[in-house]
Amino acid sequence: MINSIILTVDGRKYSLLTDQPKLNVAKQAEMSLEVRGSEPEYGVEIKCFLVHPPPPKYSGCGACGSLRVPDGQRHSFVIQGDVYEKGPGRLEFVINDFVGTVIRAAAVMQRVMFRTM
Repeated sequence: MINSIILTVDGRKYSLLTDQPKLNVAKQAEMSLEVRGSEPEYGVEIKCFLVHPPPPKYSGCGACGSLRVPDGQRHSFVIQGDVYEKGPGRLEFVINDFVGTVIRAAAVMQRVMFRTM
């Protein structure tokens, strides 16, 4: 059973079980994902893309991929803002507890350009 999925973005926390955060990314965003529940570890798949569903031959950024995360341990990663340079997109998480529960959660991502005066 998965009790909580917490996404931390530049120090701010979001519950992915209850929220679909809308995040603005400049050059990059430091993130971490923490899963808590009743299992010793969870399978986590991270995908970033502009269109949903992802196009054929989808290839994610350096933070994308599949991994195993122990219960309660944070997995840190960095999302590059240029992934979303052509428009808003999604950062999707697929969490598997290996006993039958699979949860899909997402954040809406948008690149923000800052001007200096």
